[in-house]
Amino acid sequence: SQQTGWPVVSVDYRLAPEHPAPAALKDCISAYAWLAEHCHMFGALPSRIVLAGDSAGGGLSTLIAQQLTAPAKQAWADLGEAGQDMFALLERLPQPLAQMPLYPVTDIETDYPSWELYGEGLLLDHDDVAVFDAACLKNSPLPRQHILNSPMLGDNSHVCPTYIVTSELDVLRDEAFAYAEQLKTHGISVRNYTVLGAPHGFIHFMSIHQRLGLETRKIIHGFASFVREVIREQGQLAA
Repeated sequence: SQQTGWPVVSVDYRLAPEHPAPAALKDCISAYAWLAEHCHMFGALPSRIVLAGDSAGGGLSTLIAQQLTAPAKQAWADLGEAGQDMFALLERLPQPLAQMPLYPVTDIETDYPSWELYGEGLLLDHDDVAVFDAACLKNSPLPRQHILNSPMLGDNSHVCPTYIVTSELDVLRDEAFAYAEQLKTHGISVRNYTVLGAPHGFIHFMSIHQRLGLETRKIIHGFASFVREVIREQGQLAA
């Protein structure tokens, strides 16, 4: 907010294992709906909402961006009565202007090269992933390989423009690259910024590590520039 002048709304969602998937996604969509209705309180427009999140929050960002597109809403309708309320809610919500997932979870099944390269001895390792995975999915009403658990399984053909941030030394790095490439194949505007020499979760050290603080400021500046480009392009298309 200090760098961009944009109001920032932070979402507090229910956590696993007490609330397994898709509880967190439901909460985030509900929060998005509230923001779309009340954004005038922050001097903002419903058409100018941008999404951001890191790690699991980055995965939620990509899922929300996906679920707010027409082809993807059907995933909730397919759940029957349990998903009808969410389907009805999504039907009346505007799409986000853009999103910025930071080192997100995008594919819960595929073993990418970074899984072997950086899965031991860093801030997020194989054991950590297994614990988080079990907490979110073990008691979930959804099958493990479900669109609402793994963004790469869903229809990303109409996702908003995306500025994706990756860490070089991160077990999740290559699935973020794969997600970016999938969006590009659909003609979606995508920009990737990789922080070299940084582990997963580096954003949490921005206030105590000088270079990571500098990188964080560059990321914010880069995303702000990216969003302004999206707005300019939309204005040209509407003219």
